[in-house]
Amino acid sequence: MSRSNLRAIITVMSSVAQTKAPPHARILVVDDEALITGALTRALTSLGYDVAAASTGHEALTALQSWPRDVMVLDLALPDMSGVEVMARAAQVCPGLLVIVLTGQAELDDAIAAVKYHAVDFLLKPAAIEQITEAVVTALRGQARRLQERVALRILDEAIDALQGIDRRPRVVRTAPPAPMLHVPPLLLDRQEQTVVVAGDNPRTCKLTQGEVDVLAALMARPGQPLSARELAAAGLGAQEDEKVMRGAIVHCINRLRSKLEADPNQPRLIRTIRGAGYQFEPIR
Repeated sequence: MSRSNLRAIITVMSSVAQTKAPPHARILVVDDEALITGALTRALTSLGYDVAAASTGHEALTALQSWPRDVMVLDLALPDMSGVEVMARAAQVCPGLLVIVLTGQAELDDAIAAVKYHAVDFLLKPAAIEQITEAVVTALRGQARRLQERVALRILDEAIDALQGIDRRPRVVRTAPPAPMLHVPPLLLDRQEQTVVVAGDNPRTCKLTQGEVDVLAALMARPGQPLSARELAAAGLGAQEDEKVMRGAIVHCINRLRSKLEADPNQPRLIRTIRGAGYQFEPIR
C-alpha cells in the first residue's frame, strides 16, 4: 500500500471518529399539533438548523418538492393522509431523506413501514422535545459518519486490489423466495392472501395483517423452539432491532394473534410464552 493511500485512510478514519452533526441542516417537522411543531421548531432553530413545519401530509410533500430537506420528523397520525403514505411519497420526492417517526401507538405494522422507508428512529409519543432533538442530531451525525466510512473503505479496497489483484466485483447471490403456503397443524398460513386456516372441530379462516403474517410465519417455521421478541421483530422488519417500542409492538402483535387463533386467548395452546426466552409455537395434531 502506498504511503499516500495510507495517509488518506488515516486522515478519513480520524475524521470519522470525530464526526459531528453538520451545521445548517434542513429539517421539516410534520405534526398537526401546533404546540409540538412550535416547540420543536424553536428547539431545533436554536441549534442552528434551518427548520420548516407542516401540519398535513400534503403540506409536507409540497415543502419537500419546493426545497429538499435533510431530516423529516413525522407524526404518523395526520388529518389528511397516513404517515406511511407520506414516507412512501417522500422517498420518491427527496431520496436520502432521514425520517424520524413519531407515533402514539407501538404497532408492529407501523414499525415495519418505518424500516421499509428507511426511518432512522421510531419514537413513541409523548416524547420529550429534548429526546426528539437528540434523535435529529444523532441521525445527522450518523449520516455524516457513514459517508466518511464509505470513502475510507473505497480507498482501502482500491489499494488492496492494486497490490493483490483481487477481483472485488459484487457477486449475485440468488435466494429462493419463501413458500407462499406454510402448513403446521393445526394451521395453514397463506402468506399472499394474508389468511390462516385453523383446523379442528370448528375450523375457521382468519384475516391477518402483514406484520401478523411475518411473526406467525417465523413461529411456525420453528415449531417447539422459543423465539425472542428481538428475533420476531427481525422477521417482520428484516433487521435486528432491540428497542422498547419494538418489544412492545411484538407483545401487541402476539396478543392479536392469540385473539384470532386461540380457542381461549387467556390460556393459549398454540402460541405459548416461554419465560425469559420469548414465544413458542406448539403444533397440535
